[in-house]
Amino acid sequence: MSEQEEQKAAEIQKQEQVQQDAQEQVVQQTNEQTEKSVKDEEYKVKQDANYGQSDEQKSEEGQKNDQEFQDELIKQSDEDNENNQNEDADDDQDSQEEIPESEKSLEKALEFKEKANKYFYDQAIDDAIEFYYKALKYCPLQETKQCSVLNSNLAICYLKKNDYETVIQYTSESIKLDPKFKKPYLNRITAYEKTEKLEEAIEDLKELEKLDPDDKQIKTKIFIMQKDLEKLNEKRKTEVLSGLKDLANTLLGKINLSLDNFKLNQNDNGSYNIQFSK
Repeated sequence: MSEQEEQKAAEIQKQEQVQQDAQEQVVQQTNEQTEKSVKDEEYKVKQDANYGQSDEQKSEEGQKNDQEFQDELIKQSDEDNENNQNEDADDDQDSQEEIPESEKSLEKALEFKEKANKYFYDQAIDDAIEFYYKALKYCPLQETKQCSVLNSNLAICYLKKNDYETVIQYTSESIKLDPKFKKPYLNRITAYEKTEKLEEAIEDLKELEKLDPDDKQIKTKIFIMQKDLEKLNEKRKTEVLSGLKDLANTLLGKINLSLDNFKLNQNDNGSYNIQFSK
């Protein structure tokens, strides 16, 4: 056999080997797919069987495990609720009961105050009020200046909430503890203005003037507020007269009369007389 014939025979043999390998690979893939399909079908049958079971058909052991799990959840929930109730009770006790003087501590009061300050600067006013109140409760009575500051801070919080009557309450206590502390005067003046208690506001301004006689702004504020008080008194007088007129007309209306039937005339000698007309 020539060399060319040998090369040709080798090439043919190589091609036949490639075809045989390809056929074997196809057979192997087919067998794997068949095996996988069988396993998938078996799994599906098992799943369908499990899915078809009702809660009543569960095994006794499974039901027991479920019950134990539910009991554990209930127990945990009860413990959480009890802990929360205990914490709430502690908070209520702190807020409602007076702290014995022996348990009070300036250090603890300042700790609560620091937390309150952070809440205040974060605009969490209700939380700030809670901790300023706790700080005040734990502040020893002999620390009058610190107690005055805490009352003043509470007043500022309520000023943010537009609760002016409570502002007056806490600023008054602050001034009582430290009459030379200016800030509560200023906040109480604001509360008095908002509630149209200008006479009281002017009195506070005069107290501030005593503390700082050289402050020209206080003098100016007193002058302006006195003018506002005059206007307020005129308004009050008008409202009173209007109310009296309405009352008189109501009473006269029962006899088919009104104040318009009566006119007030001044005599030559300066006296007055009432003239009736229908």
